Amino acid sequence: MTKQDCCNRITETLGIDRTEVLEGSTISGDFLRAVFDALNTSNSHSVEDSKHSLFDGIMLLLGAEPLSEDFEIQAKSSGGTITTNGIEKVAQLCELWNKLNQNLMNEDAPINTYELSFTVINTLLQKWVVEASIEISDSPAHDFGQLYPELKPHPMLNELEILTPEYLQKSLQTLQANSNEDREGDVESRIGDASEDTPSNSSLSQRISSQLAQPSIDTLIGEINRGVLNLNPPWQRKRVWSESKQRQLIKSVILNLPLPSFILFRLSNSSKREVVDGKQRLSALYDYFTGRIMFPKIKIADDINLGSYSLRDCSEKLFDELPSDAQEHIRGTLIHTSTLSGVTPKTIYEIFTIYNSTGTRLNAVEIRNAAYQDHEVHKKMVTYTGEQTLQADWAPHIEQFRMIIANGNINAGRYKYLAFVERYLGYSRAYNEGGRPGFKKLTTAKSIQAFYESEDPNDSNNADTVVAEFEIEYNFVLSHLNGALYNEGRFHALKATNSLILARHMIPLISGKKIKLDDAIVILDELCQRRLPDNQNSTTIWGYHIASLDALWNKLNTKQRKTLDKERGQYLDKLLPFRNEE
Repeated sequence: MTKQDCCNRITETLGIDRTEVLEGSTISGDFLRAVFDALNTSNSHSVEDSKHSLFDGIMLLLGAEPLSEDFEIQAKSSGGTITTNGIEKVAQLCELWNKLNQNLMNEDAPINTYELSFTVINTLLQKWVVEASIEISDSPAHDFGQLYPELKPHPMLNELEILTPEYLQKSLQTLQANSNEDREGDVESRIGDASEDTPSNSSLSQRISSQLAQPSIDTLIGEINRGVLNLNPPWQRKRVWSESKQRQLIKSVILNLPLPSFILFRLSNSSKREVVDGKQRLSALYDYFTGRIMFPKIKIADDINLGSYSLRDCSEKLFDELPSDAQEHIRGTLIHTSTLSGVTPKTIYEIFTIYNSTGTRLNAVEIRNAAYQDHEVHKKMVTYTGEQTLQADWAPHIEQFRMIIANGNINAGRYKYLAFVERYLGYSRAYNEGGRPGFKKLTTAKSIQAFYESEDPNDSNNADTVVAEFEIEYNFVLSHLNGALYNEGRFHALKATNSLILARHMIPLISGKKIKLDDAIVILDELCQRRLPDNQNSTTIWGYHIASLDALWNKLNTKQRKTLDKERGQYLDKLLPFRNEE
């Protein structure tokens, strides 16, 4: 990687002006000053204007320790020059901090490494320690070492009290691991998109009717057994909690720790209810009642006197093996529930989005799956992707499709396959919110929601047309284009979506004999390899699609453009409104 490549990565990450490496592959002092100022958001650190001083200041703001002699030799050379190794290290650390920033802060928040370090140590670390059933100490470095012994030889903070690179990387890995278990974090971000809605964007379009109650755990378990309370409606996500996490929930009940409220949904004209929020917790309780899991192991040092029994009396026991008083305590524990009724799919989506932003662990596609379960397009796309079908009943295309989308995993959870199809539908239509005219660069989630709200939910023929269109375009890209679904050997949702959108505009020209297939493939192969944006948000994602379509338009002759205007003019008017102006 060249110095220019590294500088480009840094400017993209920090949002500063692009710079050109000077003659002799020299990085300017002005560029280093701009990088330093972008990172020094609290203005708490100052350095001289020499290149070496600026470089040292940048590295300190990125968490590096005072540079060792070996690193000095590798990163800086005589005459104030910064080596390729040195500037590449800056680019790598900037990108790591940016990933942490995107996980913890608002989309547009500048990177403040001190503030991020404070958040990790004083908020996240405590959460991770508690989840690992480790006692919190007075030393964050000790707690990190308890979680990750490999960190013990390394200092946690540098002289500016910023996380060192080893701790930064481990914090990111932990966040990702928690995301995979609890959220799937965002399905869309894991398949190549970081564009998503924020809590502040959520609002309700109608007043909610809800019934509050406080049943016992025993009552809820009874309702599950009688089929009155459904833990597994077809739109719900699969089980994602580990057995260890389920066991810890049972322990918290014994210790009388309050559980979060459960959100239920009453079906129309029925006494039956379905679980909206709380499936993982309620499933863990049900599994314990039915003998599928045991109480966690309790060490002698962790024993607590609970009256007629001790915590250790419950250690590694099934429910039926617990002391009778412990059984009755669990049975009688009261749970707060809120049952929703009489709401539209749009309002269900809004409710789920709000709960998701305040602690619920549904991802964006799971929210849509719940809200639009009766939408004809949604139902047919669920069938097309095999999301709610046993593998033995899959249509012939499904296994290969799932292999590609999930990089060889045909059983990825949490609607990963449906997420990609929905993404394509959202970006290939560019509907505005609320059916309003015009074009707006919506987030992925809002683009997909706008699609569902704009298409007739009861039109089965339209749903068949949409599915057939997707299948034609996907198969065309798969059969004719080289690497149009992949980036660096792995499936990439943004690139794949862009390739399908381009195919959607080229196929009418091929079928109308306005362009030869071989000529179309040459054009698309070139356009589908356009450089992906380094940072993905609604602006850069839509910008990528618009630039690709503009490049396609510029490669067409007058007759081809007229045909495309006839076939796709409504969409092109949104993304390329000035395409016919000279």
